[in-house]
Amino acid sequence: MTNEKHLYIIPTNRDARDSVKSLVNDIKAVINNGLLKSNQIYFVLLDSGNDIDFKLNHQQFLKSIRQLTINSYHIPVNGLDYLLENHLDMELSQLLVGEGFSYGKMVNKISIIANILNAQYIHRRDSDVYIQETLDETTPLIAEVCAFKNDPKCMMVGSSYIGAWGIDYSDVEDDINTLRKLFSLSKPSYTDEQLDDYINNKYILGSKEHFDGNLIFSERKANYIDAGNFALKDIFQYIPVSPADVTSGTDYLYNTVLGKSDWKMLYHNDRVIHRYATDRYQRINHITYGDSKLLSRLMTKVTQTALDDVKLSSDFKKMNEQLSNSYYVAVHSSDIKTKLMITVDNFIEVYSTIPHDNYKKIASHISKNKKYYVDKTLNDVSKFILLIDKWESVMKQTRNISISKFAEVGD
Repeated sequence: MTNEKHLYIIPTNRDARDSVKSLVNDIKAVINNGLLKSNQIYFVLLDSGNDIDFKLNHQQFLKSIRQLTINSYHIPVNGLDYLLENHLDMELSQLLVGEGFSYGKMVNKISIIANILNAQYIHRRDSDVYIQETLDETTPLIAEVCAFKNDPKCMMVGSSYIGAWGIDYSDVEDDINTLRKLFSLSKPSYTDEQLDDYINNKYILGSKEHFDGNLIFSERKANYIDAGNFALKDIFQYIPVSPADVTSGTDYLYNTVLGKSDWKMLYHNDRVIHRYATDRYQRINHITYGDSKLLSRLMTKVTQTALDDVKLSSDFKKMNEQLSNSYYVAVHSSDIKTKLMITVDNFIEVYSTIPHDNYKKIASHISKNKKYYVDKTLNDVSKFILLIDKWESVMKQTRNISISKFAEVGD
């Protein structure tokens, strides 16, 4: 790991000043402890916020990187999109750029940035999380670097959150029966025992689990890893995630495919603090958010169908081919539309029984458009198959893009 490069990236669409101020200490700690040298780390803020938030974030970014001799970039998403549109053919650029609400496109852009910077590792933090402070300066980045250094079979390492739950669970976090129903939608293959373990130990107890400085790794708890507090090695160079619009959770594909291979994923117990902005709940469009959750569940069903009983290769090039072929077979299977419609009906049933207006409104909205969601999912998967097939070409075509104009030095 002596000469390997690490991308530490915070994607955001809002005022992220407090998170930037906290998370820069994650980087300082790993340098101070001698685990990485300054020239091994790239610090990137990938920003799709409005003009006001972008300027505020920029001011804080410059303050935070002061006295750090690391390569740092504050990249506007529309600026990166412009570069991609000018280096890729139209068919590919349409799968990667755009203003739509898409976690997948954001994740794929992060992979492309890592490719441009020749980074073998991606360390991602959400823009509403903060590191816990401990006396011995142990941080999530230190945990990630140590895990990769100590176990060459590890391709993902990460943790979860303490503090705020996700928007879709925050109204019902004291209602265990409703939680079981909601999580059964996102974890359809879990047994009742696995579901209760996940709810209790990742969320109910886990969200109050303050780090005592004693770092512990667990392969058994790898399903607790959240995409806003984790790191990847290598796989992103070969495997993209679905770029579908109005989706969330597509970035968890890496957890799924690594779990179907012989590679390791390690959970560590240094969770980050998750805290929403005071008006976050009011600002969100709950109908769009509900759509994104349903579409995520539908994509999960397609992936489950595609990879059922499939053992994925540890050779990522072969894994790429397996995924493309498996998704193709799944979307052309005779019963896929039936499976997806059952998923839609289950989603409506669960949401309509939750005694909160937002859930009932989402259920009512979806019930009027059921066929749309099934058709959109199948179309999205077809586009995803194309991106999987073309991902090697995307990496080659973007490798020589320069992002030097976004480079920053501290004020």
